[in-house]
Amino acid sequence: RPAIATHMTHSPHTPLPLSTRLAEVRAAAPDVFAELPLPLQPSLASPCWRRNETSRLRCLPAFFVAGALQSGTADLWRRLKAHSLIPSRHDALSHWWTNHPRSRAGNFETYTSRFSGDATLAALDAAPDSLLGDASPASFTFMFAESLRLHYRYLDAFDACYRECKANPPQRGAPSACANRKKGSDGGYRADHCYGRATAATSPLSFNLPAFATTLLPALRVVVMLREPAERLWIAFHS
Repeated sequence: RPAIATHMTHSPHTPLPLSTRLAEVRAAAPDVFAELPLPLQPSLASPCWRRNETSRLRCLPAFFVAGALQSGTADLWRRLKAHSLIPSRHDALSHWWTNHPRSRAGNFETYTSRFSGDATLAALDAAPDSLLGDASPASFTFMFAESLRLHYRYLDAFDACYRECKANPPQRGAPSACANRKKGSDGGYRADHCYGRATAATSPLSFNLPAFATTLLPALRVVVMLREPAERLWIAFHS
């Protein structure tokens, strides 16, 4: 929507300064920001750390298998985890990065727990060069609907704006941004003005999920899966 586009202050392809990215993480994901910078363990190839000397080791993926949906990411992950240095006893398909923070995907603590189970930590202890992976295919999709981990504030702000209209209906004949819809509609209220308010409340499109992930994990590796676009669209529609 045009209201969203006007909030783009940088090109999605232009790296944002670290200070800008950290500010966006603090606003959109305070649970993640509270952990930065991560005091990673140099003895492990996967990004793992402890909050203090006595706390449990917590880990994150060292690489992502990303790409368009229906492009073979699940099949590639199945093949990769057959390797002796790719521990497989963790949830690599959480879709955490694309889901709403209040969804079942949970918060940052929930995400790290997926890579920090007893069996996974035992595998890392036995083979420190092991690499943990996340194979959720939509993680780096450049699409607003697949970025709710960042843009949930847009939905919250729009919902609050619309509820204001519903709670304070316009008087007959009085000009109002919340004017009733045309006769024959569902009887709701116009909410065009809510788009601008919602856009201002969320992260700009230039701060996308790849920028978010690499702010947290600068050394992150990404395996991108692509597919002929028409074929991918056809199978996605019929699956």
